[in-house]
Amino acid sequence: MEKLQSHFMELIQEKMDLKEQAEKRMSQYPAVWRDRHHQKHITLYQSQRPVLKLWPRKKYIRRLAQDNEEMKVKLLELLELVLRLVGDGNKWHSKFLAAAQNPADESAPGAPALGDRCQMRLAHRLEPAQVEVREGSTP
Repeated sequence: MEKLQSHFMELIQEKMDLKEQAEKRMSQYPAVWRDRHHQKHITLYQSQRPVLKLWPRKKYIRRLAQDNEEMKVKLLELLELVLRLVGDGNKWHSKFLAAAQNPADESAPGAPALGDRCQMRLAHRLEPAQVEVREGSTP
């Protein structure tokens, strides 16, 4: 019986030792988990750090590329307008030359003479003060 009692006491002592070890490990677990978790984040940050440093540059380069594309579109629109303006200017220039070569054909009753039209066009382009000076100097 004594043997059984001593064996029972050893089992109880072993169970208490195991319970203490379990409590000790459970109290250490959050610290170990926290340290491992932080180490993972540190490792991840260190591996991603060069990429993170490049992020503002990539964003800036992407913005420059977008601005470049927008400028190309605006430049094409401007080119189209300039070509249209040059074409209209050439059309009016050819009409003007035709009218200058045949002034009798162009004149309609009540229409100003060719010289008057040139004066009107010039007056339209000049500032008002220049027009007054010009009109005062004509005979």
